[in-house]
Amino acid sequence: MAAALGAVSAAVVAMSGLSLQASLLLVLSVALVTVGAWYAGAAAPADALAAAHLALQAEVEGRCRLEAELRQAQKLEAIGHLAGGVAHDFNNILMVIQGYADMLLAETPEAGTARSDLQEIQEAARRGSDLTRQLLTFCRKQVLTARPVDLNAVLSDTGQMLTRLIGESIRLELRTSPVACPIEADRVQLEQVLINLAVNARDAMSSRGTLSVQLDRVTVETETREVPCGHYVRLIVRDTGCGMDDATRERIFEPFFTTKLADEGSGLGLSTVYGVVKQLGGHIGVESAPQQGTTFTIHFPATAKPLAARRDTGAAPVMARRAETVLLVEDDRAVRTVVESVLRRHGYAVLQAATPNEALATARAHTGSIDLVLTDVIMPEMSGPEMVTLLAKQHPETRAVYLSGYSGEALMRQGLLASRPRLLQKPVGTGDLLHAVRGALGNGPRRQAARLAG
Repeated sequence: MAAALGAVSAAVVAMSGLSLQASLLLVLSVALVTVGAWYAGAAAPADALAAAHLALQAEVEGRCRLEAELRQAQKLEAIGHLAGGVAHDFNNILMVIQGYADMLLAETPEAGTARSDLQEIQEAARRGSDLTRQLLTFCRKQVLTARPVDLNAVLSDTGQMLTRLIGESIRLELRTSPVACPIEADRVQLEQVLINLAVNARDAMSSRGTLSVQLDRVTVETETREVPCGHYVRLIVRDTGCGMDDATRERIFEPFFTTKLADEGSGLGLSTVYGVVKQLGGHIGVESAPQQGTTFTIHFPATAKPLAARRDTGAAPVMARRAETVLLVEDDRAVRTVVESVLRRHGYAVLQAATPNEALATARAHTGSIDLVLTDVIMPEMSGPEMVTLLAKQHPETRAVYLSGYSGEALMRQGLLASRPRLLQKPVGTGDLLHAVRGALGNGPRRQAARLAG
């Protein structure tokens, strides 16, 4: 009976961290387990009640763990919705800043005194864009432009930047693979993973130490709880820093959790890494102990697809081949104005509209052909894909390119991520915008816009 009372006491203490529904279920479990143990253990009641106590204790711990995981998931979901809304408005603002800076820089002489100022504006817009991507990444709502890339090449290209980040007092050891390591990923976000892990290691090694980054291809033949069977590219990042205790290690991927001072860390670095890895279908594990350093092991699924060729970002802007007409549909006036200016300066005739219904009316009134519709995705009245489908009835030759500042979750609801149309994520630079427009127009026979709308 003493063991039974101990079980009841432990359950009551545990109920303080549970919801009302879980607490009631737990009380019922206590009663059933105690009564069952009493009858089942008539010959040896003490042993039976002790076993019942252990079973009940495991049940309590399991329920506490599940409720903690649920609360964490709900917190992430709430932060994700907030981040998505902020990202949309912020991306529109950044696109306007970046667009005008690009156009002014193109007209400024190399020796002009204003050139460095414009480049600073461009850099500030880029940093703002990176911040938005980071917010969306840790809540797994960022749209990834995933394509086959060689992680070996990304690591080699990022090596010099990592050296500058960690400083001269820390030794960097890069061990690339002797063979290509192709994965389907967004190159910029892979760089974010490497940079965030390097910064985390640097801060863990206050004075001197070694940061080791190793890359290889592996095949997992025996499935584990952490990594299923398959072919992977494995990234190992190891530091000789202060390490972590178990309590800290369990929370390092939580957004806004940091052991640094308030003005030294945002708590987004490792949660961003976790978000990128999971969004790419990968797996991340961490091993650490106080004063024993920390090792992050990431398994990215390998791909057999051919590697994507790099586009020359310094190539000259693409001009219109003839008097090609673009119908621009964007509900944000400032974004609409800057995109129209970019297109007109590069030889395109532009029809503009603030809403889908206005765009359809403009298309009906236009006597010539409409070669391309460049449209926002989520707008009042109807979505961009819905408008493109209706427009195809009037102008079946028209092609489509979509612009969006919303998160991947919002685009998924519009069916865009599944249909894989030409989609540009705001803020988009002038060069990328012009290349996308030119790529959609092409030189061959036109396809119907309804196909591109998906």
